[in-house]
Order: sequence, then structure tokens, then C-alpha cells
Amino acid sequence: MTEEILIKTTNLSYHYTNRLGVENINLQLQRGEILGLLGPNGAGKSSLLKLLSGLLRPTAGGIEILGQPLHHDTHRLRAHIGYQPDRNVLYPSLTIDENLRYALGFSRRGRTADWRERLEQTRQLCGLEKLGNRLVSSLSKGMLQRANLAQAIIHQPDIILLDEPTDGLDPLQVKVIRQLLQTLGKTSGIILSSHLLAEVGQTCTSLAVLKQGRLVYNGPAAALQNHARTELLKVRFETPPDIGQLRRLDGVSEVDARPDQSYLVHCRQRNSTTQAIIKLANQHNWHIAEITPQQQSLEELFTQALDAENQALQATDDSGNSTAARTPAAQRRQSR
Repeated sequence: MTEEILIKTTNLSYHYTNRLGVENINLQLQRGEILGLLGPNGAGKSSLLKLLSGLLRPTAGGIEILGQPLHHDTHRLRAHIGYQPDRNVLYPSLTIDENLRYALGFSRRGRTADWRERLEQTRQLCGLEKLGNRLVSSLSKGMLQRANLAQAIIHQPDIILLDEPTDGLDPLQVKVIRQLLQTLGKTSGIILSSHLLAEVGQTCTSLAVLKQGRLVYNGPAAALQNHARTELLKVRFETPPDIGQLRRLDGVSEVDARPDQSYLVHCRQRNSTTQAIIKLANQHNWHIAEITPQQQSLEELFTQALDAENQALQATDDSGNSTAARTPAAQRRQSR
């Protein structure tokens, strides 16, 4: 079965007056795919979503929507796109239903006789069944996020673009949004941006990582998640340890000596490694002064992903263009 390409960008770039937005972005979105757009604040995530939605015009490069150039027929093609920005776009003085009817009428695809049925279906899908008459100004953060998502999908778009859809929500609200996205992803293509690797990893089938406006990873979610499975422990001893013995502990992949006389232990599982370090320290009278879990930043994970891909591409060149050494991201780009 042929995979339907909903979005394709080619060397897509956008430059603001005094800074870079995005540079040379090449990616695709297929129907049934949920693509997580990851990156720290300022990486270019919102700029890219605005470009894909037609709100910004590229400085260079192109965007195809359903195989057609977006900016040759922007108004018609935007009817296939649902976009939720990172801020509220609903009118506070109107009810949820009034806002949704306005959004539906604004879309060319929404100008149909079945608007009542479409309204009811969207409210039910977003968990807003009994809230249609509520003023937007009275909604909680979680309800407001769902109402904004509802306005983005009420015209049943093929493409759904979501900018930080779970930002500021509590864990229960995040779970509701995640389940909703998985339902929508069965029939549409979704791109959602976030700076939370763990959250995107539970929702998305593929990931695109932006760093300073450039795409540094584009491939299956599982491949980047593998980097996050390495956990960290900071350990400080009163007596200098044998770093070789620490490295030989089961589940430990690396031990880094730090300038503050502590050690950063890379391991598969913090709890078991903590117990093993305590046992080893007691055996050798190293006297542990501190042992605390550490978090890897997204920047560190992104750098690992980029370094891994660069090494794989170098290995490919050195082995005569063998595909066996390529990372999933490299293979994916090569196939395009």
C-alpha cells in the first residue's frame, strides 16, 4: 500500500530581520504519522509550524501540501490544515460552541449542511460534551487547551499542527490530550511541538529535532529514545575510588570524573546501580558523601543523536557506502 505524503518540505528556510528562523529543513509527514517536533526554546519550532500552516511565507525552499505547492493556492490548501498555536485563539466573550461554529464557517471545508453533527462530534472527541454554552473566559487551563484543539480539528483536516499542546497541563490533563492525539492520528497526519522529550516519546511515532533552526535528527521515535534510556548518577566519595571498578559494575556504560571531584555515572537503571555503588564503596571504604540522580538536558540528548549520526555516516563512507552502519535518520533521509 502506497504511503500518502501529506507534507513535504524542500530546503525550507525562513529568516527574520535580525535572526534565523529555520534553515534548510527537509522533512515529510505521512497520513497516520504523529511527528514530534522537539527542541529547546528558540530552536525554531513555532516558526516551522507557522510556515507549514501558511501563516509565514518561506525565505527560500518550498512546502508541498498533498502534493501541491502551498503558496500557489494557499487559501484552498489551508482548508486541509488544522493549526493550534501556542496561545489561546478563541474569543473570550463567546461560548465554546460559538467559537467552534465560527471556526467551522471560516474553513471552506466546513461550509456544509452537517455543521450541527460536526459540532457535536468535535465536542465529544475533545471531552467538551456538556460545555458548549460555557464562555471561553471561564474555562480552566486544561479545558481551554481542549477547546483550542477543537477549533483546529472541527473541519476534519488531513493535517493537524499543534504548538505545545500540553504546556502547563497537569498529568491527568496531559493523558487526556495524549489519548485524543492517538485517536486523531489514525486518520490524519499530526505534527506537535514540545520541549519535553519524555512526553513526545509516549505520543509520537517519529521525531524531528531542531537545534538553532536546523534539523539535527529526523527519524523513528525509538531511535532517539534509546539515548534517553541512559540514566545518570552524580557520586562523590570522601576517599578517591577506583574508577575502573565503577566502570565494571553491571549496567554501567561510562563513568566521567568531574572537576568538582565528583563522578558522573551513566547507567541503565538508577536504583540497582545506586545499590551496587553503595555495596562497592562499603567493601573498599570509599565513604560516599553524595549520590544523587541527574537529568540529561535535551541539548545533551540532541548532541548525542547528532554525534551518533555523524559517526554512522563516517562509518558508511569508510566502509564503502554500506547501509548497515547508517542510523534510522540517515537511512530515512537517504531514501528521500
